[in-house]
Amino acid sequence: QNEARDALLKSSVVLLNHPDIRIVKAASSLLSLAFAYGGKDDATPDIGGIYAAIKGCLQEEGSTAETGPAIVPCIKRINALQGVVSVLSRHSTDFADMLMSQLVKSDSSPREPILCTALSISQSRPRVVAKHLVDLFRVVKKPSQVEQLIAVCLSCRLANYFSSEEPMLELQQRVGSLMESVKDPWVLFQLSRHAFCTSNFGVAEEIVSTHLLKGATSEQSHLFYVSVMLTARAERVISEKGALGIAQALPSIEAAKSHLRSLQSLTSESGCTPLPSSDFSFQLETVTCRIDFLRLCVVLRGLCGEMRLVNTGPPRGTRARLHQRNVIHCFYLLASRYASTYRRYGLFRCQQTRTSLRTLSALCLFMARASAKTFVESTHGKKSRLYEFHEAEGAMWPEGDASHPITRIISKLSESVLSSMDETVEPSIRAAAMMEMLDPVLRCPLPSPRGFFTAQKLPYVELRVHADPDEVLAAAKDEESSHDHESVVLDEFSFAEVIQVPPGEPTTLYATGHVPDSLRSLANLPFSQISAWYKVSYDGPLVPYEDVDGDDQQGVEDRADDGLGTNGETAEAAMTEDPFSAPLRPDGKFSLPIVLNAINPEGYYMLRLTLGCRDARCGEFELAAAGKNAGVVALCVTSQALGDANIVQ
Repeated sequence: QNEARDALLKSSVVLLNHPDIRIVKAASSLLSLAFAYGGKDDATPDIGGIYAAIKGCLQEEGSTAETGPAIVPCIKRINALQGVVSVLSRHSTDFADMLMSQLVKSDSSPREPILCTALSISQSRPRVVAKHLVDLFRVVKKPSQVEQLIAVCLSCRLANYFSSEEPMLELQQRVGSLMESVKDPWVLFQLSRHAFCTSNFGVAEEIVSTHLLKGATSEQSHLFYVSVMLTARAERVISEKGALGIAQALPSIEAAKSHLRSLQSLTSESGCTPLPSSDFSFQLETVTCRIDFLRLCVVLRGLCGEMRLVNTGPPRGTRARLHQRNVIHCFYLLASRYASTYRRYGLFRCQQTRTSLRTLSALCLFMARASAKTFVESTHGKKSRLYEFHEAEGAMWPEGDASHPITRIISKLSESVLSSMDETVEPSIRAAAMMEMLDPVLRCPLPSPRGFFTAQKLPYVELRVHADPDEVLAAAKDEESSHDHESVVLDEFSFAEVIQVPPGEPTTLYATGHVPDSLRSLANLPFSQISAWYKVSYDGPLVPYEDVDGDDQQGVEDRADDGLGTNGETAEAAMTEDPFSAPLRPDGKFSLPIVLNAINPEGYYMLRLTLGCRDARCGEFELAAAGKNAGVVALCVTSQALGDANIVQ
């Protein structure tokens, strides 16, 4: 198998020199995917051949064929190779440095391919490109090349930790002078998006407020531009002032959230917007998480100031001790929310967005661990389930982008500061160290997802849950005769089915449905497996509460919670269980058996099924479900079901 894979990769490297541009694109895409999933070791044997292909492309003269796909222009071939250039640059600094040196020495090469390749390298290794910025400025000879040079300069922002550094100040002045020659609205929008994603928030705010906002053609466009401008303004203040700028930044970012809510309500009204297929849930989720992060930082800073003043841990049961425990719990919860956002939206967003969400989740985990190290007295004794979940042995932490400044700085702080912080260090020293770490973390470039500029309404997956295997066959026949196969209408007012199950015995349910072609076409990652998680929560006794004595009501709920097991505790615990999976048929249909753990106490329970999928690397993402019960089923656990366990009301 490895020999076949190596042979395929070597053949793809050879095809990078093929005259047909479509073959070059296909070979570059295959190599990018293989190296991204396989890592540096898989890419090392083929780096020389790929470098030779890129070097030869830069040196050849562009020409067009008279008929058919013959020799393609140099710029088109270079554009087709950008994916593999970006992946290899991320894996190997030497490759990026060698290719960048070749670019600035190629005086006879066309200028557009040089800037295009430099832009791809700068997105993976901005420090390598930053060393050659002066040479790139000499390359630009035409006004049409200015926009690519601006994009390269914006990417080099990630080569520095703080915006107040001298190289950053010089870079901002150069970008400001270059921006005066850009007049095209679409180019300005692209540059503002790139500036936002590379943490050049001052440039993004300037472009939107000066150029894009006055050219808005609709109410929806105006609201979106205002929300982007306010978000960029808030992040610019934080990057300049750190923790002292949170008070000034929070009103701006909260106003941006208000504009996004207005925009969401406008797009949800049918016939009231030119963007009926738009949805701003992702933007609202990311902005809400950012607001919560900043508020937690304010609380954390106040607790550290109090602890540094008294130089002792708070007594048990006091307000300060409870707040210290809660801030740790909240940072862990915020990390889980970013991970949930990644699972729900990552399948339909670009790689940069997925990497940014993982990096933000890693940042919240670092803040949680740093807070736990600082307030070590408050973490003694019984810990919350969320704390135990994240600190469990073998728990996987998201790594995010290893080359991003925020990832580098939290790694250095973990090794140099957190590793030596424990209860033997005086509380005032721990609090002072936490306050000193907080400021550079806030001033570092923020991993801003590119998906913030994409308003996309995703189709639903039809999902039905059955208790009887015969119903699965009947449902399949109904789908063949009446199913639309393209669109699924979500019924928000549908009632959950009630399925009787016997107590103390495992129960098998069957999830069936159809993944529409429109959803698979929107996915940025191919997937061939459907997966599912479930969570069971207690809903009520078989006998109504008014028929139960008041002293017995709490006892009934406690016995029910004790009988649920792992899958009935928290959403985080349910998502860490091994999911059930089944292959996805070529026509988009699936049938997935779900084995429920035994539930002992009798009563009514709600089962919520989360539907997902797996990509080629076994990455798991969630899919929105709709249908007759949309994955929500009421379980009636009663001994009467022992005679007939599959009665559906």
